[in-house]
Amino acid sequence: MVRRCNENSSGVKRLLLVDPDCELQEGLQFKLRQSGFDVMTARTGEDALLILKKKPISMVLIDPSLGDMNGVRLGELIRESSGTPFLFITSGSTSSYEQAAIAVGAVTILSKRSNTSDLVTQIQLAIRHASDFVSTQRLNKRLIKKLNRSERRENMFADYMRAWGSDKQQVKSVLTKFARSHNISIDELAEIHQHHSSQVSRIREELAKQIAEIQPDILDELNRFYFVASDSAWDNSPTSKQLSLLPRRKRSAI
Repeated sequence: MVRRCNENSSGVKRLLLVDPDCELQEGLQFKLRQSGFDVMTARTGEDALLILKKKPISMVLIDPSLGDMNGVRLGELIRESSGTPFLFITSGSTSSYEQAAIAVGAVTILSKRSNTSDLVTQIQLAIRHASDFVSTQRLNKRLIKKLNRSERRENMFADYMRAWGSDKQQVKSVLTKFARSHNISIDELAEIHQHHSSQVSRIREELAKQIAEIQPDILDELNRFYFVASDSAWDNSPTSKQLSLLPRRKRSAI
């Protein structure tokens, strides 16, 4: 049986309470355990990060005022390293942490001024909300992958329809047979085609840049050649020879 990453071996959700206040830790830890949670504790941000490396955690409960680092910074590190959901439990006003909590991706902000029973209920709701959010994210990722596969297929069909002058059904039939003969799926073939097309596009862009850089030099050279050839033709023309025989005053008048 595959064990969920946010539960312990017995299927109980595990929480990590990060708070230097021993008294609060003990009281809240006791109440959470009575409510069916497995609770671990840490008094510093560093200890919390070490636990997260070793244990699967459902939710991290962070006091913003830690001794070794700011609780908001701990939230940032958790988001970057493990992506475990976390919330803040503050002894001050929750409004003072709202912007910071949103910025780092906290699920919510709770107040220590609430009685323990209410706090546990709020934590339970936050965990449920985080679980729903993760499920929605997973569903969205699957849908996005499916849409990307479909888009790659359609782009490949369109490219070969233009190249072969055939309709979609003919192109699809030929490419499907080709994919099967090479023991790959049509989606894998579409991915290969996309990669190849991207490489070709990059090569074309690079060539276009090189041509754009070379072109001004060519134009300058052509202009120089044009003026040299024009001057040479003028010097050898009858009109030029006649003008050279005129007095300087008359030449300037002309």
